[in-house]
Amino acid sequence: MKTRGLDFAHGCFLLWGLTRLSIGVIRARYTDAEWAGGAGGILLLLLPLIFVSFLAMLVGIVLAVRFWNNGLLAFLAGLSVLQIVTEFPTEHGPPAFQKTAPIVYGVIVATGSGLWFLVLRRRYRPQARPLVEE
Repeated sequence: MKTRGLDFAHGCFLLWGLTRLSIGVIRARYTDAEWAGGAGGILLLLLPLIFVSFLAMLVGIVLAVRFWNNGLLAFLAGLSVLQIVTEFPTEHGPPAFQKTAPIVYGVIVATGSGLWFLVLRRRYRPQARPLVEE
């Protein structure tokens, strides 16, 4: 049961990380003039995916608090909170930071969640509890 919850939490972060990575690549591909000229309409098509993956990330943060002893999950939750605090409210700042931060965040989160599903999940074994407590 606990492994299923950890899988769900890592899947939530994986969805958000891949969404941020794809949006970051799309955003870095166009210049500001092209973005203002209508290239931003691509994001309107992706708006439902962005909304659902953002909600999934919030669910992942809540599950990370629940499973606080999993170090990778705590790292992903902390990184996500840091990304929300630094990137979303600040539209000013160096343009290089605005273009590279989503890409770097997406790569780190996708790598961490992928590492969980490919390698670490097999090593994680919840401790067995006795059927009858004395």
